Amino acid sequence: MKVIAFGASTSSSSINKKLATYTLSLMENVDGEVLDLRDYSLPIYSEDLEKTSGIPAAERFCFWTGTS
Repeated sequence: MKVIAFGASTSSSSINKKLATYTLSLMENVDGEVLDLRDYSLPIYSEDLEKTSGIPAAERFCFWTGTS
């Protein structure tokens, strides 16, 4: 059986990814892989990216205008 696991976070210190990795390690007789969401260009909030690049312009616009 093939199992793909991932933590729903792009943080470099993601507890979700650590839990997915640990859970997969407990499964026997599976062909497992843990995906890192940072490897994919997805429109997901990133705490690490915000620390290095700031809040994206679109998000600042929504914050100041009260739109979503």
